[in-house]
Amino acid sequence: MKKSPSYLISRNSGWFFCLNVPKEIRRLVNKSQIRCSLQTRLMSVARQRASYLAFRCKGLFTNLRSGEMKELNDQDFQKMISEFFQESVEAFERARIHSGPLTEEAWEKERRGFARLRDDYKLWLRRRDYSKMDGMTEWMMTQAGIPQKDIDHQSFDFKKLRREALKVFVHFLDLEVKRHHGVLLDDVDYLTQPLRMGTPLLSSVKEETSIPISVLFDEFRRERLAGNKWREKTRGANESVAATMIEILGDRLVFKMDKATGRDYKAALQKYPINRHKDKRFKDKTLAQIHALKNVEPIATQTINNHLNKATALFGWAVDQGYLEVNPFDGLRISMGVRVKDQVMPFDRDDLGKIFNAPLYRNNEYNRPHQFWLPLIGLYSGARLEEICQLHAGDIKEVDCVWVFDICEDEERKLKTRSSERVIPIHPFLIEVGFLKYVDRMQKQNRTKLFPELNRHNGKISHGASQWFGKFKRGLGFPERKKVFHSFRHSVISMLRKKRVPDHEVKMLLGHTTGSITHDRYGGDEPVALLEVVKELDFGIDLSHLKFKK
Repeated sequence: MKKSPSYLISRNSGWFFCLNVPKEIRRLVNKSQIRCSLQTRLMSVARQRASYLAFRCKGLFTNLRSGEMKELNDQDFQKMISEFFQESVEAFERARIHSGPLTEEAWEKERRGFARLRDDYKLWLRRRDYSKMDGMTEWMMTQAGIPQKDIDHQSFDFKKLRREALKVFVHFLDLEVKRHHGVLLDDVDYLTQPLRMGTPLLSSVKEETSIPISVLFDEFRRERLAGNKWREKTRGANESVAATMIEILGDRLVFKMDKATGRDYKAALQKYPINRHKDKRFKDKTLAQIHALKNVEPIATQTINNHLNKATALFGWAVDQGYLEVNPFDGLRISMGVRVKDQVMPFDRDDLGKIFNAPLYRNNEYNRPHQFWLPLIGLYSGARLEEICQLHAGDIKEVDCVWVFDICEDEERKLKTRSSERVIPIHPFLIEVGFLKYVDRMQKQNRTKLFPELNRHNGKISHGASQWFGKFKRGLGFPERKKVFHSFRHSVISMLRKKRVPDHEVKMLLGHTTGSITHDRYGGDEPVALLEVVKELDFGIDLSHLKFKK
């Protein structure tokens, strides 16, 4: 094992550079020793940095001895920053050249080290904590010929150089992370360009290292999937948002996006057509051509907010990764308040009469079992459409002499929230019209799913059923957005409140959190008690003609 140079010392916080100043020039430097953190725990990196610092310090000592001092001007600042960046890159490149092949474990260890170091520097920059660069700034000024005793930490020049050094090092570490992943970058062009002090960021560096929206989203998606943070449905929704963003803005470089970009995107979303990729009128047309058409309905405010929320999350991650400093989409969400026209309304008595007296029920004109059962189960349980569609035949069981729907989650089936996992007593009317007989048939056929004809689409098993119900209700003259399948759930809530059922019992039935300790969903008297709640669901309509016959 190689012995560390005398000017390289290790401490708990990492490696430090430490070099004694010759006695004859200590009065000029006002120090007996030059000491600074090398900002790394990796010995190979520390050795390269320390070697370079030692070389430059010894050159400084020679200049001090010969009296070759000079005043520091703006060009000197530019030169110091440029050299600092270039020499940092070269030091790391030398370390790579001398390094042997890395095992996967060693590569991952270095990757984490680079990422932690980069994140630390970015955090200091965001918090304007430039003190971390004091030692490096002192060194750069002394190597430029400024005696230590003349360096004023409160001067504008010192503070300016310190901030610029921190900004440059953030970019340098961004480059190093990319190199560590095998991305080849050409440093020559932007390293030879003069740097203007006081600019927000090094635009030449950003131009070379920035990525387009599509690549940013690919990286974001890869991390979310690796961390199991996205379900299939969430993945599909985010992919759709990214595609829409690129359609509106183009696949532009991320670093060029600012608050004005965000405002333009929001304005474009407010004109974005509903069913952009489904409406045959829009096929092969640009957005400008679509806007010129008549009777084009824009997407809903809630949909706009969904797009903005996902864009904010994506670019918040981009800020954390150092691709830009400000999130273009922060604060753009539209405050909706309580807007009656956007609310889902419950089905009233007339609505329910229209639905359950339609030919589908009067003449048994349904083609698949789910078309008969889904509206009825929704009305007499308050369950969400996805919860009903993903039921297994084995989820219909008897607990304490009460037949229940066991709403549960597994690797394939997901629920909206943790409190959604519950049992719902089966309403006596569902049993009366043949529901348990249907379940028995599915079990005898060794069917796993209660509705085997339903298949997943973009992670949702309710996709086809939702489309069917939308077409069904439109045929009955219901408004497009205010009356939907979820209206059954609102009808249940409305009825139970009318019957003055205690709020905590309503929440237990619907799978809302009650703010209390979660009980075993099979424990105590819960199924029996909730059956009494379910029996309160009497909507005052004649359904005596209903009978499942297929």
